[in-house]
Amino acid sequence: MPTGTGNNDGCTPGQDYGIKVAVKYQVNDTNGQPINKGNMKPQEKVTGTTFNGTSQGDPVPNWSDMGPSRNSQTSRTTNASGQFFDAPYGACAGGPFTYTFNQSISILVGSKRFTVRANSVTVSSSAEGAGTISNGSDIQTSRQ
Repeated sequence: MPTGTGNNDGCTPGQDYGIKVAVKYQVNDTNGQPINKGNMKPQEKVTGTTFNGTSQGDPVPNWSDMGPSRNSQTSRTTNASGQFFDAPYGACAGGPFTYTFNQSISILVGSKRFTVRANSVTVSSSAEGAGTISNGSDIQTSRQ
């Protein structure tokens, strides 16, 4: 996401070290096939945060709706194709940093919860206008 102050932007001009992205997820069944169903509710827990090696605690210790956020791609529920966005996703700061966090994702269908994913994320930046984000797997990108 570009630097700026709009709803669909990532880092802001005064906090332009780091990176924020929009992550698109597809809800799949136990065989890995897409579940093409709307109105499923993505929720998350965010725990174990650190900033430059110092613990920042658990900002979202209980299941909480992932959307909507300020980003226009997000919503409270999946679309008809069983997809949803997590955005803005990442971290920004006013200087060089390393930020880590753990994210658990579940899908709430009616009153039944399915825990579907766990991300262990590292966001870092050593220069203004630059940053990397990785979960060590399928979320991995950078900007320079």
